[in-house]
Amino acid sequence: MLTVNEIENAWTILMEKYNLKQHPYMMEIYEIRTKWVNPYFKGVLCARMTSTQHNKSAK
Repeated sequence: MLTVNEIENAWTILMEKYNLKQHPYMMEIYEIRTKWVNPYFKGVLCARMTSTQHNKSAK
């Protein structure tokens, strides 16, 4: 599994390579990366949580 630092570096390279730094969707998805990138969840228990539930501790 990649580390958070490796993900951040890869994201930067991707944005620069394809000139996506100002793309609205890419900016939005980057802001919610802690919800879809596994290493950001390290140490966060999400037992019995479904996708329709919202928990501020998972941010």
